[in-house]
Amino acid sequence: MEDKKITYKLKPVNLEVNSVEEIKFIPFRERIIEKHGEVIPFTLKEIEDTISENVKRRKENVAKLEYETAKKENIEHFHPFVKELTPEQLFTAHMYKEACAWIDISNKNIEDIDNQTKLDNEEIVEIKKQIPDLDIKESVESPYVEVVESSEESEEEEEE
Repeated sequence: MEDKKITYKLKPVNLEVNSVEEIKFIPFRERIIEKHGEVIPFTLKEIEDTISENVKRRKENVAKLEYETAKKENIEHFHPFVKELTPEQLFTAHMYKEACAWIDISNKNIEDIDNQTKLDNEEIVEIKKQIPDLDIKESVESPYVEVVESSEESEEEEEE
């Protein structure tokens, strides 16, 4: 493989101005640098910004590492049997715990929905009792109310 010499040069600045007062020079840190051997335009500020972002990301990762390490050591201290479990057993226990949590949440949500549906259907029945002329034709799917279509509607649908 051929060893290429990489050189760096500032890209020339082309200023188009009508008067001397309009001249504004770009700070050197923000001037485009050309890397020769390969032409990859970039600025010194872009590199500094990347370094700054990497310093921030590293601090976040070190903090997360310290937190998770302390949590792991705490669990191992109070529940030493976890160190004897295989990775498969640990993963299975994690999946089991996650499934149990979702089952609990789903059952509660279904119970809430069923209770609200029951109340809504009871309200519809009461409305129909108090206002018998009201003809509510929208179908309501519910385990508590049976919706029966009249034979006239069925015949009209069959003719179409």
